[in-house]
Amino acid sequence: MGRIYFVTGTDTGVGKTMAVYALALLLRAQGVSVGVMKPVQSGNERLGDARFLKKSLGLTDDIRDINPYAAPEPISPHGGA
Repeated sequence: MGRIYFVTGTDTGVGKTMAVYALALLLRAQGVSVGVMKPVQSGNERLGDARFLKKSLGLTDDIRDINPYAAPEPISPHGGA
């Protein structure tokens, strides 16, 4: 197994997905085989960030392997109350 990079952030919309996308492109340019995973996603089921990464990077992995846990409702902690 190769290296694993874990990208995290403290808020929604801070650029985690775009950072992963850029990192994947840079690694590919160096000849590295790249896969991505967005373990948990909420809102629009699997139509958000995981779908973007799959399509933009031309991945053949099943979307359920890229994003195994998807909640249909947006459930970020700052969304209400």
